[in-house]
Amino acid sequence: METVFRSAAPDDAPAMARLVANAWQKAYRGILSDQYLDGIDVDLRSRRVRKTIETDSDFWYYVLEADGELAGVAGLCKLSDEDLPNVGEIMIFYIRPDKQRQGLGKRMMQYALDALKNKGLPRVALWVLTDNRPARAFYEAAGFRPDGAAKTLPYLENAHTVRYVYGGTL
Repeated sequence: METVFRSAAPDDAPAMARLVANAWQKAYRGILSDQYLDGIDVDLRSRRVRKTIETDSDFWYYVLEADGELAGVAGLCKLSDEDLPNVGEIMIFYIRPDKQRQGLGKRMMQYALDALKNKGLPRVALWVLTDNRPARAFYEAAGFRPDGAAKTLPYLENAHTVRYVYGGTL
């Protein structure tokens, strides 16, 4: 399977928003409420993604294409956690649900790690919902380890999250 990992363009925003919404609806069903998941406004998210691509030089959206189709979305930035300065963050990382378990996530993870390294951020962290066991297993298989940090997200139905760091320690 031929893959291309590239910087997202503004015109990618609608497809990116649909992919992430579909991934959320699959991954977070049973973690977040059906009402929340079924109420995702893809058009609003698309506009926000487009605006970020066009105006935010501190947030980097990438897409993974597999055989010419959008198969993944990654959002990278500098981690804002004060206890880990100069660390990159994988803030968004989703593979299209019908393309999962085909090795694309592993490829996209390596691309994302390389992209952060190329931006001068070789140390990497990410936050994941505590109850998202498949994602946690994926991140652990990719070399991430929980570092003990946790937080609750009031804007996301008070979901609990844990922080993972690449290589186990920073």
